[in-house]
Amino acid sequence: MKISTSLTSAASRALVLATALVIPGAVSLSQAKTEVTPVVKAPSSSNTVQILKVGRFAKSEYTGRVGNMYAEFELTWSDNGEVAGTYTYPGKRGTIYLLKGENVREGKLMLEEYTGNDLTATISLRKSMDGDQVVWSGTMKNTDGRQFPVEFRRVGTR
Repeated sequence: MKISTSLTSAASRALVLATALVIPGAVSLSQAKTEVTPVVKAPSSSNTVQILKVGRFAKSEYTGRVGNMYAEFELTWSDNGEVAGTYTYPGKRGTIYLLKGENVREGKLMLEEYTGNDLTATISLRKSMDGDQVVWSGTMKNTDGRQFPVEFRRVGTR
């Protein structure tokens, strides 16, 4: 699955979060209805984007840092523990990183980062609270061996 870099960051995120759960044999986009729960999954070997109903979900927006770079995140939380979304670097236009993973237990989040069809990093995060604000922090381990601290704070929920 490739995302056009000619779309604005917000439009690209909306496209990804509104349409994509890539699972062979799921309902295709042409058959999708508005009640379908969107969750991004790792791309399959085909470039067909498909949707699967996964139950109730909540979307949250976050801002924070990956290494020294400011980043904006959107995550969709499914009631079955799956988490998916995107993040971008507003100062670095044109690339949208896809995230998929699971809330393995309360307060622990494991994500995989995909750039295009390629797995490019794993991210291990722990939840903390700063007053009434949710904060996720941990480490990103890129497939090329680099590691970066990651921290982001919730700024909104839909």
